[in-house]
Amino acid sequence: MTGNDKGVIVTGNTDGVSIVGTGAGVRISGLDQGVTIEGAPDFHANAQSEATLIAPDVWIGDDKVTINAKTIVLTTKGGSITIDSSGVSISGLIRAN
Repeated sequence: MTGNDKGVIVTGNTDGVSIVGTGAGVRISGLDQGVTIEGAPDFHANAQSEATLIAPDVWIGDDKVTINAKTIVLTTKGGSITIDSSGVSISGLIRAN
């Protein structure tokens, strides 16, 4: 690990880099420029109970987005769409534009 007035670089050759936080876990904060996480070729994120993404604007996908779950719920302040084994349920006002 090296650090100077330009920041800190952690480099792991061959076996990569592992950051482990027991107890309070691991926190990554990018205050001025934000946080960028890249995976080449893939990026995987796993949680044992809940994963939360909160932002005023979220963009997902570049080609195809696959969501695989027992139940998928899309909600807004005015309604929701639920997809599960019984089919698709739409709740709220349905408007044609």
